Amino acid sequence: MLAKWFLAAVFAGLVASIPTPAEAQMKAKAAPVKVTIRGTVVIVGPQAPPPVKDDPVVHGCLPPLREYYVEANGQRYLLTGWRFRGTLDDLKGQQVIVTGTLELDTVAVTDVTQPIDDALIEYVKVNIEGTLERDCGVWRVRVGEMTYQLAFVSDPIEAQAVELTGNPVFLTGRLKDGVVTVTDVSPVFLHLLPWSHKA
Repeated sequence: MLAKWFLAAVFAGLVASIPTPAEAQMKAKAAPVKVTIRGTVVIVGPQAPPPVKDDPVVHGCLPPLREYYVEANGQRYLLTGWRFRGTLDDLKGQQVIVTGTLELDTVAVTDVTQPIDDALIEYVKVNIEGTLERDCGVWRVRVGEMTYQLAFVSDPIEAQAVELTGNPVFLTGRLKDGVVTVTDVSPVFLHLLPWSHKA
């Protein structure tokens, strides 16, 4: 009898761990969070020494890899993308604008530019496509298995969110201290219409 209960419990655990088709589809189709960060380049780790010409010695100990970050609003975001490392080396300690896709605190970089002004401002702007949720008065947007807590820049924006609760939405805002302050929210289907895309 105990053996049957044990097998039933194991089977139930296995079944519970298998994602439903809807969950698997949501995870597979989760759109990347697009991000634009204006902040300061921070590099951690030593720079690799230049190769010595005609050096016959093969050095078996490699120097530790350098890590590249952009720091904004008191938080550092790890930057990935080998083709931008030379640019980031040249801009160490300077302000940059980094664009890419965000996952937790890591940015897969798609571009690095310098601001055209000298203003010492910092921001983290995000474009998120996900499901809008509200639980016990706390707003969140779910992107696959991740969630972002939300606040709203104004009452009219929050009123729009109330009408879209539980639905797929596209929102823009600024991320700071783990909270996205939403400046615009709209249904996802509006961004799928042909005239919603610029030529």
